[in-house]
Amino acid sequence: MIPERLRKNFEPALLELLDKDAVVIDIDKGEVMLDQGAFITHIPIVIDGRLKVSQLDGDGNELFLYFVEPLESCVMTYTCSEGEARSKIRAIAEMDSQVLLIPKEKLEVLMGFRSWRNFVMNAYRDRFVELIDALNSIAFTQLDERLIKYLKEKSAGKKEISITHQEIAEDLNSSREVISRLLKHLETQGKVILGRNRIQLQVRGK
Repeated sequence: MIPERLRKNFEPALLELLDKDAVVIDIDKGEVMLDQGAFITHIPIVIDGRLKVSQLDGDGNELFLYFVEPLESCVMTYTCSEGEARSKIRAIAEMDSQVLLIPKEKLEVLMGFRSWRNFVMNAYRDRFVELIDALNSIAFTQLDERLIKYLKEKSAGKKEISITHQEIAEDLNSSREVISRLLKHLETQGKVILGRNRIQLQVRGK
C-alpha cells in the first residue's frame, strides 16, 4: 500500500501500478540498502528516514555524495538500472527508514506517466544543484565552513548529532585529526559543544 503522503504526487493510473508492483520495506539504521558493485534490481523512494549515498575508491575510502530525504529518490539508480550495469554508489540508512521499492523492469512503463517524468526530472535537477554546490564548496569554501554546513544538514533540525569524528572525516574526505582540531576550534567559538560521539550544534540557519 502506497503511503498517503506519497500518493498525492502521482496520478491514479500510476498509483494503481505502484500498488500492484511496488513493495514497502523497513531498513534499520546502518543497514546497507544498496552496495557499490551490486546489480540494480529496484528503484527506491524514501518514505521515512534518510539514506546516505557515497562512493568508495580503489583503496576503500568513502566519499560522501548526498542524502536522500523523505519523498526523494536516488537518481544514480536510474542511470545504473539500464541493462545489467552495476551500482556506482552505496546507500546506507542514516536512521531507521522506510523505503518504497519499484522493480527496475517497470521503469520504462513509469516514464509514460507525466507525474513520474516530473518526479524524475525534479530529482535530477535537485541533485545537479547539489553537485554544483558541492563543487563550489570544495573550490571556494574553507573546510571549517564546509564542516558547519555538513553538521547543519546532518542534524536535520535537531540540536544534537550522534556521530564520530572519523565518520565526519570520511564524509568530508579529510582526516580524523584535522576534523578533531576544527571541531575543537568551533567549540572555543561557541558554535558547537563536543561530547563522546556526540555534537551539540549551537548555530542555526543554513
